[in-house]
Amino acid sequence: MIRYISFIILVIFLNSGVNSQIMVLPEFESIYLFGPQNIESPNVLYAMKSISLFDELIAEIDTSINNNLNQIEMIPAEKKNKRINKRKIKRLLKEIKENKELKGYILDFRKMWVDFIEQENLKNEFIEDCLEGGCFDLTTSTGIIKFGEYDFRVDTFYEGNIVFNEFIDIANNKSKFVWVKKKSDNCVSADPDDCIIYCRIYQEEDCIHDYRDKKLKYCKCPEGFEYDDIKRICYKKISLYNNKNFIHVEIINKNKQYNKFEILDWKKVDCY
Repeated sequence: MIRYISFIILVIFLNSGVNSQIMVLPEFESIYLFGPQNIESPNVLYAMKSISLFDELIAEIDTSINNNLNQIEMIPAEKKNKRINKRKIKRLLKEIKENKELKGYILDFRKMWVDFIEQENLKNEFIEDCLEGGCFDLTTSTGIIKFGEYDFRVDTFYEGNIVFNEFIDIANNKSKFVWVKKKSDNCVSADPDDCIIYCRIYQEEDCIHDYRDKKLKYCKCPEGFEYDDIKRICYKKISLYNNKNFIHVEIINKNKQYNKFEILDWKKVDCY
């Protein structure tokens, strides 16, 4: 049975009040799941590793759900109303509900990387068409990008180890007012108690917004992560072995700083 009691969800999307794609699973010995937005220079190798991990976790969750259902079915119908069995059934149903919720989150992450691989495939096909000759307008999730308004970079990865940075965004928030006790600078009383005043100030705290847009107070980076005070992130380097050559294509909209978009299609046009 999965020890599902309190998991921290930090899944989030750019420009929506939440900023990360992170999920922490302490019930799985503190496994951290990351979406593409929280990997520096993600590629197909990391995507496949992530999908494989998600499939293993989903299989374990399904086994736990089926075990609970079997335990409920094994209780004779005439004994299900007994107090001890009612409590057992309630607990088993609660675990099933929680595990289904957890499975839903993991499926969300799996879809992030499946969509990422689909984009990688589309970009590779686009580059193949470009190499054959011709000019193309791009249809993207943010609109049409005409030929001449974009550029692209092709990185080739060869057999061997590839290092990735997994990172967690840390945000500073002036979250609320608090009352702070302090000694008055202008107090002339001989009684120290007369010199105590209370000041109303903002309480600043470093925190992370989770999937439910709740703020989790940040105290220190998780074990195994280091803090970068310039980027304001917790990060960890991991190395994965690549057993075949592949390319990663980065397409850049020259007219915009924000270059997060999905390719939907491309159309051959007259070159100019």
